[in-house]
Amino acid sequence: MNLEKYQDTSYGRILGRFAKMAQKGAEKGLEPDFIAKQIVDISEASKPKVRYTYVLNKLTNWFIPRIIPARMMDRLIKNRLMK
Repeated sequence: MNLEKYQDTSYGRILGRFAKMAQKGAEKGLEPDFIAKQIVDISEASKPKVRYTYVLNKLTNWFIPRIIPARMMDRLIKNRLMK
């Protein structure tokens, strides 16, 4: 993604930090083979669940964001991007 055109805007620094965070997440993400195996297992299940969640660090990336208020979560994300 070309972020140069945003570099001199008020969002340039934040966008750059977000891009770095997204890249790190992509590099540390779940392996495609793992996800493919889960999909096969789900499709072959006699009674599959309605929803499945596969995330790294389930506590911090899934559970906590679901139980804290949305505004608090937004503030935590903002603080991380503004460092």
